[in-house]
Amino acid sequence: MSETNDYRIRRSRELSRLRINRSRNAHREMLMTSNNNSDSGSNVQLNDCKALINEETTEENNYREARYVEEREETEAEPNSEISTYGELQRVTEGVDAEADSQSESNINLESESESEEIIHRSTDSDTEEDVDNEDEEYDDVNEIRKWALQNPPIPHARLEGLLKILQKKYPKLPKCAKTFLNTSSMPYDIEHFDSNSEFVYFGIEQHLQIIINPALHESNVIELLINVDGLPLFKSSSKQFWPILCKVFNDPDVYHPFPVAIYCGNEKPADPNKYLEKFIDEVNHLQANGTHVDDQFFHVKIKAFVADRPARAFLKCIIGHTGFYSCERCEIKGIRVKNRTTYPYSWVDGQPMFNDDERTDASFRAQNNPHHHNGVSPLINTNPPIDLINQFSLDSMHLVFLGVMKKLLEYWLEGTIKNVRLSHNAKTQLSNSLVSIQNQVPHDFQRSTRSLKDVKKFKATEYQFLLLYAGPIIFKNILREEIYTHFMFLHIACRLLWSTELATSRCSHAKYFLRKFVLWAPFFYGQECLISNMHALIHLADDVSYMNCPMSRINAYPFENMLGKIKRLLHHGNRPLSQFCRRWNEMLAVMKKPEKPKSIEILRKLHPKCASDDIIVKRIMFKNCIITSEFPNNIVLLKNGSESVLQIDRMFISGGDSENNIQISGKVLEKKGSLFTSPSNSGIMKMWRISRRNWYDKTCRFIDIKQKMILFAIHNGSREKLYVMPLLH
Repeated sequence: MSETNDYRIRRSRELSRLRINRSRNAHREMLMTSNNNSDSGSNVQLNDCKALINEETTEENNYREARYVEEREETEAEPNSEISTYGELQRVTEGVDAEADSQSESNINLESESESEEIIHRSTDSDTEEDVDNEDEEYDDVNEIRKWALQNPPIPHARLEGLLKILQKKYPKLPKCAKTFLNTSSMPYDIEHFDSNSEFVYFGIEQHLQIIINPALHESNVIELLINVDGLPLFKSSSKQFWPILCKVFNDPDVYHPFPVAIYCGNEKPADPNKYLEKFIDEVNHLQANGTHVDDQFFHVKIKAFVADRPARAFLKCIIGHTGFYSCERCEIKGIRVKNRTTYPYSWVDGQPMFNDDERTDASFRAQNNPHHHNGVSPLINTNPPIDLINQFSLDSMHLVFLGVMKKLLEYWLEGTIKNVRLSHNAKTQLSNSLVSIQNQVPHDFQRSTRSLKDVKKFKATEYQFLLLYAGPIIFKNILREEIYTHFMFLHIACRLLWSTELATSRCSHAKYFLRKFVLWAPFFYGQECLISNMHALIHLADDVSYMNCPMSRINAYPFENMLGKIKRLLHHGNRPLSQFCRRWNEMLAVMKKPEKPKSIEILRKLHPKCASDDIIVKRIMFKNCIITSEFPNNIVLLKNGSESVLQIDRMFISGGDSENNIQISGKVLEKKGSLFTSPSNSGIMKMWRISRRNWYDKTCRFIDIKQKMILFAIHNGSREKLYVMPLLH
């Protein structure tokens, strides 16, 4: 509000000067006209007239200034009142105009002068309103250009300067230099040198929290943080790399993006973790002890979890790598070497498998009761209040499950040396064709669709995730041997339970049971050498859900990996990469806004009717972070009714005259034929069914009756079609 009042004051002063100058110019023009029409005998009278007008102008200026000060004092005395610039100026000048007209009529008989002045004033007011609108529009345009220039990846400065040169024809006040336009030169950053070949910059946590935190999104006054550390190679032809410390606010709704706390730049990972984490630990201790204020609201700050891959966790905790004999982070099992691999076999006691020895605790870790597990003292033991160095280090599912175990299973099936496991050439071709056939059945909520097995070595984590959580039970059904398929289903069911928002915490023990069954059976199919670190860690995966009290979909490395990609795209060349990033990041901070609470239902696209009484056709809606349309594959939903009907939406609309909150949907209710599978568990618990289009019926209901989005797979076998549905988990 203070910025708005200051703006109004400046505009009032400018408008007052403008009107006075134009009035004075009008007087001068009249005098010149009178001078041209008069004879030489009237010069004395004209000089007297000029002196009188000059005196009148001086008095008028003094009177305007006094009235403006008086009006301003009245405005400040009423802080809740809002006065428009034009209305305030009009009240200030009405009395002045009347007095000036009266003086002009009494001293000089120039009736046309009064009329001309009134016309000039009206014209000035109209021009002034137009000037204000134009300036506001210009400000919005310039701000949009600045945001556009800083999109990821940002526009190169050379191209931005070319655009600014063109836009200067319409906006003369725009600078020619891109650095001036983006305020690059005024951005402070302090890069310190660790040694001759490495640099380090610390941005801080608190200043980022004050920029991004929206207090309206937090039900409590506690800010929980997820911390990530990972290496980022910058160039293919150089060993130069970043080691950033990234932070993300853990909150529901999940609207916050990761931000950099610090970045190390060198030819290898930091040699000294104590020096690397020193400033981070100091600030964490300060925030945990004193909290922070955001928009005059106090928040406590604490660390929720560290989310990182296995090498990064070993670096932070100063423990041995994943190939060591005592490398398990959750138990003290001792590994053995099998076929040049370190494996962690389970033992049998009284005919029962024993998966782990003594479990590690935070106290035993700090005391280093198992010295073979450590190769130093972690600087994180200096955090105060102390963090749990065992349970608060999440076993990241992206690297452990998708890029670890699922990727390894595909390697066994496609390129393995075990005859009973490796697929035949025909089976590989059939599997590849199945992946290609469901490409158009992958919803828009996934960044990548399925593709041929010819590109299997280039598969990303999201593709392995889609195979394990969604497509696997369907496309592997008639391709894998029955016992291999059943073994895979143990992993599938466990992961579906742990990733489900509804079932993760309540069915956590069931998920742990299936994970143990998967690890128990693995050596019988893939040999003892398969029990490597990733396979063994599966038996501890469900413990993260119990400790964090949230599904695995809420705590993973996906957002941090996306942030690493953005960091890399901000660099344009290999010269001083850390300085480049500091400038780009500070430019982005200047235009960064606090996130707003997402709407539960947001219309993204609609068609306006020709007549007000016609229905408004809605084409695309954002619902619980999922995209729903009236076209396949984004039109399958589960309704809230007691029978949990599966609806295929054909039309979304708003009846003529209704508000946008009353969205209607119409479509076909598909018939449930039974569970997708019944062994080793009934899939109906997870809302995974076989369905049919034969006995469908039409249904129209409100959009708010939708419970969640579903995925439908249509598998064609000759002339027959089999349909399967399952909930979208993320």
